[in-house]
Amino acid sequence: MAIIAASERLAPFESASELQEAHALLLEALDEQLRYDASAEGEAIALAHLEPEVRQFIERGTATGAFIEEITERSACESLLDYWVASLSRAGTHIRGVR
Repeated sequence: MAIIAASERLAPFESASELQEAHALLLEALDEQLRYDASAEGEAIALAHLEPEVRQFIERGTATGAFIEEITERSACESLLDYWVASLSRAGTHIRGVR
């Protein structure tokens, strides 16, 4: 397992709205990938293609939680992270230690 130096970590999102915008962009990218094959297998292939971007989103989103004070905003952001973790999991890719 590689150890990532603090200087190599991705910067957190600057706000909950920035995280939500990134989520929307990922959904658009997923929809584009699913245009011709929206089956479970097609979704797994699409998520495998988007995995690097999804992992970056999850890493940045996890780091963002420390800066969001409003509990409802933080919960909403956690739900978006949960969505992508669950999506990757259904596609056969597991991410540990998200929260």
